[in-house]
Amino acid sequence: MTVHTAARPRASRPPLTTGTIGLLNTEWATLGATVIPAPWRAAPTLAGFATAEDVLAGVRAAPQAARRDALLHALLALHAAGDQLAGRTVLQAMLGKATRMAYTAKKRGTIDPFETVIAAMWETIRTYPLHRASSVAGNLALDTLRRLGPAATAREIPAGLQAETHPDPGGASHPRRAADSPETNEVFDAVLPRTLGWALEHDVLTPAEVRLLARLHLDDNEPTLTMRELAGRMGITHAALRQRHSRAIRALAAAITTRLDEPAA
Repeated sequence: MTVHTAARPRASRPPLTTGTIGLLNTEWATLGATVIPAPWRAAPTLAGFATAEDVLAGVRAAPQAARRDALLHALLALHAAGDQLAGRTVLQAMLGKATRMAYTAKKRGTIDPFETVIAAMWETIRTYPLHRASSVAGNLALDTLRRLGPAATAREIPAGLQAETHPDPGGASHPRRAADSPETNEVFDAVLPRTLGWALEHDVLTPAEVRLLARLHLDDNEPTLTMRELAGRMGITHAALRQRHSRAIRALAAAITTRLDEPAA
């Protein structure tokens, strides 16, 4: 039997050790060492992992979105059956995105933003509809944002969507945010998921277009993924993918512009 061990983490900022997030990280240092219980080993997706930390590392290092979805979904199913550690593992996997949401909420004046966001994320995990087996991390983020209420006014949305494609010297292209400052990236991370959810609900974009934009602009597991690399994985040409991306952005921008032009109720 293959035993999965913790993958070498990507170079990143050290985890927070203060406040609510710090307490969760400190708690995870102990929880992560827990040997996975029998129900986890009985789940084919989780078989072979030794500890909860190994499962978390597997989620973070998953080479494909489908693999990450399968791991998160298996944990959510266990949590729905009463396994608290499984839900806590999902929370730890989503902690980076929850932290960014909290920083953005803090800048908007939210009282106790970290506690508020973590509570919303935990409720989302607790009530996750298991029939949604794809785009699990994206669904968790979107549903958490909905629980937090309006993440931005209507006129904040276009600023967060000013994404451009800049060629790099090697001929690849990176979706770039409107600016590279941490503040702008935090706003982008908070606004775009909610905007994509709105676009899907109102048939502005197809599910495939939403997945494409989320993959290029929101995937923390592949922050440097280029359009050329993604096109190769999808089995289409770079030009075809750029055309799909551009069409989706134009449709989204047009829908938002129309919404802004509507008279206030």
